[in-house]
Amino acid sequence: MKLARVWEVARKDHFEVTRNRSLYFGLFFLPALIVLSALGQVYFVVQKAVASGGAVVSTVQDGTFLSLLFLLLIPASSSVVIGSMAIVLEKANRSLEPLLATPISDAELLWGKAVVPLTYGVGSSALAYAIVFAFGDALLAAHGQPPAFPGPVGAYFMGVIGSLLALIGTFASLWISIRAKDLRDAQQLSFLVALPSFGAVVAAFALLPVSIPTFAGVAAALAVVTYGMITRTIRRFDRPEILLKLG
Repeated sequence: MKLARVWEVARKDHFEVTRNRSLYFGLFFLPALIVLSALGQVYFVVQKAVASGGAVVSTVQDGTFLSLLFLLLIPASSSVVIGSMAIVLEKANRSLEPLLATPISDAELLWGKAVVPLTYGVGSSALAYAIVFAFGDALLAAHGQPPAFPGPVGAYFMGVIGSLLALIGTFASLWISIRAKDLRDAQQLSFLVALPSFGAVVAAFALLPVSIPTFAGVAAALAVVTYGMITRTIRRFDRPEILLKLG
């Protein structure tokens, strides 16, 4: 796989994304609501922990677990918003056929298409967590307490689970975008395919004990799903069939 070809596809897609203002609502409105909700919970948890005394840092980390967990909706949704348009808009603009006629391989094309939604998914997730971490530590510092964030759980959610959910959302939406006829169908179906992974993570931590085996098991399960989604999307990318439909 030649990275120069991957980058060329990604660069073109990034230019298209920055011109498409209709994406801004999905990329910023939902993440902003989730972050504001997390900030509110962090504020109340910190105030309660400081007022009650005791082990403030551990109390804050335990009390903000759900907020950090639901921030994972951001990488899952942001990657889908962009990934769902990656190919279906090329079909609508009649620009996919010339691209398929180039010597670029299927893997190079799809990884090139994946770079932008994956970058937005991981980047928006990292930014959201960073805002919440900084806010929480600033509140603790104002009360003369040591920092509590990111902590092992925060780092795990942001670095491991967030990245895996962004990958799943990216390739699930690419897979749907290949087959969809218009952008609305692509976005709706992509959410239906990608968001169950987020729901499964929430269910796992709701039903299973919060422990190292649970953290490891959830990460391993998501890694398997991620690998399967990537390989399935690349293997099911049928150029002759796509060109026939375009014709």
